[in-house]
Amino acid sequence: MFFYYDPHVPESFNNQLHKLDTLEGLLKQVDILSIHCPLNEKTKNLLNKDTLSFLKKGAVIINTSRGKIIDEKSLITMLDPQELSLGLDVLANESSVPTELLKNERVILTPHSGFYTTAGLEKMRYLAIVSALNFLTGKENLNCIVNR
Repeated sequence: MFFYYDPHVPESFNNQLHKLDTLEGLLKQVDILSIHCPLNEKTKNLLNKDTLSFLKKGAVIINTSRGKIIDEKSLITMLDPQELSLGLDVLANESSVPTELLKNERVILTPHSGFYTTAGLEKMRYLAIVSALNFLTGKENLNCIVNR
């Protein structure tokens, strides 16, 4: 079963996903947490020492969103006791990667370019063309093209 938490999305959004009412509830349920949210005042350090403690031991965190959504100091503190595995495409400060993340075998870091594969670039070009055609033929408005 797939779960999600988003306070701004109605429960009827997707019948294949099960919406949970709280971030705490989501963190207690998941084995793999994939983060997809913008960085703003409400999401900065959304994952911190308190919230990370709700994750199951051995959970996997994937962040391709924004680095500052996770409080890195708390993440490093919780990394070994929680036996977390990380896939991070973003960091709070990409010019200064903490040694604890670089040296941990359960951490995979990419330079905010995880999409950069032949297949990823082909799909991005294809979606750009489809979006442009849909806009030009009146099937989508311009706001629907951004951040696909």
